[in-house]
Amino acid sequence: MASKLLTDFLGTTHMCVECGIGEHQPSSGEPECMRCPIGRFAAAEGRPLCEECAPGSASNVSGASECSLCTAGSFQASAGRTACEACDGGKFQAKRGSTSCRLCMDGQYSRGNATECTNCSVGFVAAKAGSSECAACSP
Repeated sequence: MASKLLTDFLGTTHMCVECGIGEHQPSSGEPECMRCPIGRFAAAEGRPLCEECAPGSASNVSGASECSLCTAGSFQASAGRTACEACDGGKFQAKRGSTSCRLCMDGQYSRGNATECTNCSVGFVAAKAGSSECAACSP
């Protein structure tokens, strides 16, 4: 933490300490800093406010210096969130830090939290995009 010496109008010198990484203090002259709440972060010292985690990331700890990118197979569409959401069945996401999941194509399926879709086996079909399972072909 960095500190500064300031002199008031009476000539008295005071030591001000900047808040550390993961902390903030919106009011000057306060003796203590506050930890950033979950879903927010402060990447540098001396921040008056914590920033929201961007879409595609989340933080579930207070005092965060950064937010974690959503893993492949998950997403977060909104800012300031504490967790990423798993892709539903019939959807997938191959990339980290995503804000949405993609639909599986016709002939493919996925179960939840998928990073890719799987082709249906011979004799089975997924007749529409976004299928979470394959059905046996009719004779």
